[in-house]
Amino acid sequence: MKSIRKFCYFAICAALLLICFDSASKFILTGYERGVKNHDSKDFSKAFPVFIKLAKQGDKRAQYYVGRMNHLGEGIPQDKREAVRWYRMSAEQGFARAQNNLGILMLEQGNISEAVALFEKAIAQGLPQARKNLEAALQQEQLVIQRDLAARPNTPAQQNAHDPSMEFNFHRMRDSLR
Repeated sequence: MKSIRKFCYFAICAALLLICFDSASKFILTGYERGVKNHDSKDFSKAFPVFIKLAKQGDKRAQYYVGRMNHLGEGIPQDKREAVRWYRMSAEQGFARAQNNLGILMLEQGNISEAVALFEKAIAQGLPQARKNLEAALQQEQLVIQRDLAARPNTPAQQNAHDPSMEFNFHRMRDSLR
């Protein structure tokens, strides 16, 4: 009977400790959460050390924030090369916001094909802003194509483009192949 009482006493104490720990854990912020709280309140001098420590440990969310802070110059000098490096680490781990922001930087650098691929990855994960950025990237790609075509020198084929005798009749050719 004494052993049963001791067991019940021990079980009740353990349950109470677990309940207290669970309640207290809601008030204790993780390092990442502290960094986000400081970042959101624009206290970048406190946020950056938290994020850089976690980012170096491989935390994709913290890598995104280090990239963002470098990209926008939030509390540190703006450095887009560093932003690309940190965004890329996070994006390679599948973090959609990093994929989107890296896509923006790739678009700024004229690397439209990589930007499109990054936006598509972010869209696949449900990031709505990435769809708007993809549309902008495709419009930019269209402008580049138009500019490249306009810059080409006139070739004999272009000179004959408006000559009806040089016109290719797709339907007539298709019918002759049957």
